[in-house]
Amino acid sequence: QQITAGADALIAPYMFSPDTDDTKFSINLTLLSETILYIEEQKIELPLFAKLYVGLPVLPRQPVINNIYSRYCDDYSDKIEGVMISIDECDGKKADTQHLLGYANLINLIQSKIRVICAPISNFGEVLLALGAKSFGSSINIGEAVSAKLLQEGGGGNGNTHNRIYIP
Repeated sequence: QQITAGADALIAPYMFSPDTDDTKFSINLTLLSETILYIEEQKIELPLFAKLYVGLPVLPRQPVINNIYSRYCDDYSDKIEGVMISIDECDGKKADTQHLLGYANLINLIQSKIRVICAPISNFGEVLLALGAKSFGSSINIGEAVSAKLLQEGGGGNGNTHNRIYIP
């Protein structure tokens, strides 16, 4: 669907995975592998990005950070343009030091091999840019931190209910 919509880049399918020991983390890697095979077989000449969407508890655990780096950078860096990273419930204004340092460490490691895009992360994104992230995002509609709860049916949310877009 991304191709028929005229996308200039592709994002491999993904699911939110609270932790790397969750089955969905492995499924995401399988989806990435399958996407790579598909675009190679179809000779699609568009950049491919992976999406890493994990929970906040991942950040302060160095072995987990190393595993993420290994899986995305060692296994796929020659096949993907970069990684788009979202950390569930990570608000740059409210997160504690251990989580922010873990996020900074994750970005610093991955950016040494491939491009990193962080979204959304509020003002801490500026620090991540200094460490090598290529961009970060925030949103008027969903706020400055991503939350799986807001994406679930009936999860509420703090966004607008209308379909208008503000362009400054």
